[in-house]
Amino acid sequence: MKKRVNLKEVSRVIVPYPKTTDTFLVGRRKNSGLWVILGGGIDPGETKKAAALRELYEESGRQATEITFLFEDAFGDWLTYYYLCTEISKPKRKPDKEHTRVDFIPLKKLNRKNMGQNHYDILQRVSEQLEQEKREKKKKK
Repeated sequence: MKKRVNLKEVSRVIVPYPKTTDTFLVGRRKNSGLWVILGGGIDPGETKKAAALRELYEESGRQATEITFLFEDAFGDWLTYYYLCTEISKPKRKPDKEHTRVDFIPLKKLNRKNMGQNHYDILQRVSEQLEQEKREKKKKK
């Protein structure tokens, strides 16, 4: 198997709607009309985490108090670092102009055809993980 080199690195933030496991903050790209997980390129000298926080603010106008690293995923020419944000502010400014809409959308309204790259599969994976954690918490009570 040939090893991929020179992958473009990006950081993305997965933001579930409070107390849900199947509704996420996503943006609809102006250029393609596809829904995407918010995020983008890592600037020189910037950490992956700092890039995720910056991109979240730029693309949604919202700030996260804390994000947690979930996993990295290679897709095509991209190496993406995914973070989970469970606490987010209300919008503090208008989102950038990359998206026509940024909103919390239920997974049942998203699919592989209306989402960019492998973002639907990523959200489905995270949704399942959050649901499992929720069940485990209930068992402990």
